[in-house]
Amino acid sequence: MKNVLLTTTALVAFAGAAAAGADLSLSGSSAITYDVEAGTAALSASAAVGASFSTELNNGMVATLSAGDVLTYSGTAWAASGAKSYTASLATGYGTLSYGAVKNAGYNADGSTLSLVAGMNEGVAAAAAAHDVRIDAAMGGFSAEISFDASAVATNAIALSGSVAGADVAFATDGDQSAMTAAISLAGASVGLAYATDGTNNSVGVSVSYALTSDLTVSGSSATNSEAGKDNHQALKFAYASDGVSASLAYDVDAKTYAVATSYTANLDATAVTVALGYDGSDVTVSVDAVYTAGDLTVNAGGNDNSKGYLDARYNLGGGAAAFASYANAADLGPNKVAKGTFVGVSLAF
Repeated sequence: MKNVLLTTTALVAFAGAAAAGADLSLSGSSAITYDVEAGTAALSASAAVGASFSTELNNGMVATLSAGDVLTYSGTAWAASGAKSYTASLATGYGTLSYGAVKNAGYNADGSTLSLVAGMNEGVAAAAAAHDVRIDAAMGGFSAEISFDASAVATNAIALSGSVAGADVAFATDGDQSAMTAAISLAGASVGLAYATDGTNNSVGVSVSYALTSDLTVSGSSATNSEAGKDNHQALKFAYASDGVSASLAYDVDAKTYAVATSYTANLDATAVTVALGYDGSDVTVSVDAVYTAGDLTVNAGGNDNSKGYLDARYNLGGGAAAFASYANAADLGPNKVAKGTFVGVSLAF
């Protein structure tokens, strides 16, 4: 492993001398915000800067060094990012070798593994400790991922995916937990199968989805969990969508509960208004959201039956810059998840 890492380092360092072409790009974002309700002392600033360097070697390989946020500014001081935010990679015709801030093989960004059926025990497929070396390769319609900790190669994860006899299959394991999935089209229905285990507890899931018409779809799922305290789960759902109207009826077989959701979107010149209604068997929810667009100006406004409301206006200044003003009486409202309070400011992205 030491030799592999030394080789990778040497190749990346060699890129500057043997490159056929090189590209350096910077990216970042910043914002200056004034809190109207807090008064004159409420001016704050934030910023983040990332960088990426890529070069093609004479042999066609591509070496890349990138960092998410090299520097961040919290409003009082600049701070440099840690080593885990950097990624060095070498791409060849056979695959890619990466070192640094890599994603564990077989794991999604949220820490889940593969695509498990709703109701399966998510604890079985919890993410392992972060790895720092990753190899990706593809051949014959299959892709393979391998990741491990450079200081402990035995701590590794492996994932394989591809198509077999018309089915999309995938397998992932990190030595502690494993998961397998398969997706296939059968008699016009989409069928999914999944299995996950941590060596002690097992979870099995089946899902089926079928389009009754071009507008109406029925789907169902069943999950069985062996871990004590983890309930099994069976569900059935009907969903309809056409011409701005959407509606769904979901029934939880085990809990014997149901939920109804409907919405309608009307487009009135430069304004789109969406009215949504929901009912879970005991409570009714109502929300109204509107978006107005005129050139570089976009205004979002809305409210619901819980007396939560927001108004969010943004004006594109060009070059990645925008001016904004927002009001919300609760946190994370609207499509931009505006903060609670009244704010005005300017943001920049590059």
